[in-house]
Parts: sequence; C-alpha cells; structure tokens
Amino acid sequence: MKNPFKTSKEKLKCCPAEESLYANTLEKHLEKYATITKPHIHDLYWMLYITQGSGTHEVDGKEYLLKPGSFCMVEPSQVHGLAFSKEVKGYLLFFTKEIYQFYFGGKQITDFQWFSQKRDDMRVLKEAETELAFLMDLMVKAYQSDDHGRLEKMLHLLHYLLLQMPHYVYLEELKGSVLYQKQWKTFEHILEESFKMEKSPLFYAKEMGISLKHLNRICVKISGQTLTQVILTRVVLQAQRMWMLHPKASLSDIAFHLGYLDTAHFSKIFKKYTSMTITAFKNKYKSDSSKKGKQEHP
Repeated sequence: MKNPFKTSKEKLKCCPAEESLYANTLEKHLEKYATITKPHIHDLYWMLYITQGSGTHEVDGKEYLLKPGSFCMVEPSQVHGLAFSKEVKGYLLFFTKEIYQFYFGGKQITDFQWFSQKRDDMRVLKEAETELAFLMDLMVKAYQSDDHGRLEKMLHLLHYLLLQMPHYVYLEELKGSVLYQKQWKTFEHILEESFKMEKSPLFYAKEMGISLKHLNRICVKISGQTLTQVILTRVVLQAQRMWMLHPKASLSDIAFHLGYLDTAHFSKIFKKYTSMTITAFKNKYKSDSSKKGKQEHP
C-alpha cells in the first residue's frame, strides 16, 4: 500500500493550491473553497479563530464544539474535519513548516515552549480577543496586498503571533522540569521517526543515551503514561488516522504498515487503547464518509 497520507490540496479543494502562507477571513474563504466535513489531512500548519457562529471540529477522531473564542491549530500529521453554521465568521491561517524554517534560520515551530502545552480545542483569553483579531486582520490585509514586501510582512506577523500565543490562549500547565521537557521533546522526535518499526522501550533509551528507568520516569511525569504505553498509543493513533482517511483499508495492510505481522496481536492492542474493536472503528468512518462526502460545501 502506498503512502496513505498522500492527499493533495488540489484534490481536497478546500484551500488554494501551491500556497505556503495564506490568511483570510473565514467567511471570504468559505465563499470560494469547500468545507471538508469528512476526515482529511494537510501537509501544513492550519489555524482557525472563530469570532461568530458555531460548528464542530473533529481532530484525530475526537469532536469539539466551535463557538466564538475557539482557536484551533492542526499539525501536518493530524486528521481533521469541519462543519460550520451559516453565520460563522473568523479567520483562517495556514503555513508550511518549510517557509517558516527557511525565513527564520531553521527555527522549528515545535521549539516554542507553548507547543507542548497546546490543546486541540483551545480558547482565546477574553482580554486577548481584540488584539488577536487585529493581528489576524493585519495578516489578511498583507496577504491581499500587491506590495512586493507582502511575504516578509506576513512572516513577521506570523512570528509575532507564535511568540504571543501564551498571551492569547489558554494552555495546558507545563509538567516536569525544564530538563525533562527538553528530553521529552527529543524522545518525541525519535518516536515520530521510529515508531512504525521500533516498539522496544530499550531502543528509545539507547537512542537517547539514558537509562530505561530514567526515560520511563520522564514519560510518566510528562504524559502520565509509561514508556511502553506512550509508544503503543502513538502506534494506535497512526492506525486510527489511516482508517479515518481510508476506512476500507484492510487490517493486514494497516498492521503491516505499522510493523506488525501478527494481526490478532495488533487487534488486541488497538482494542486495549481505544476500547473499540477495529471493525467498529472502521464502520464508524465508513458510514461517516458516505454521509459526509456529500457535504463538501460551506
């Protein structure tokens, strides 16, 4: 099976193709592009700020209510779907990690401390609503202008937004020491690169050059899960994402893609971490796709 996450923006028709940095009011965006209610994925960072109206936002299988003050940030690996009320208003922003890294000397979005504190259903602080809307307005105006410095303006405004995020939205409380947080980020990077083939906790401890006991302690402190649980949670999340995008994919294909030859063993892990059988999970998205696939409009 080829890369199941290869879904082009052109095919989705929910955003302009070949754009590495984009900003618009939500209402203007929806006049031109479809609202994709069925689960889909982007190869960029996607931000949404709701100022009026309501809706729902499903991220990695969990559904959240949208209302004035809702702020969402979807990462390139996440699967999401949307539904809006007719009177919805707000702002939409997306950008690729490449353009940000190129312009700011290789700086990663994940380098910001708040990135590990963000939620899928963030709320804008009441006292920050006016300033955030003003900043978003500036980005939209910069995007729509013919100024030759348009891109540079947008990137500086984006950088300011990322710097100010802790002052704009409610974030999760940081867990663990600064050192633990740094080691956790290193572990997350290694896990993301290796989880499909490497399930052994010892592998990750060796890669980080620390003891298995110490890495397990970090995982429990930061995530509330043991090292083994963190690894398998990531594996199961990937399976969920793949079936959300491709509900007709077979168990053997998904299991093999994630490094499992024993499908029965993989099925047990999936049920343990989701409290659902694979058949029940797949059926949910098969039925959803048949209903939602006809609703690709605002």
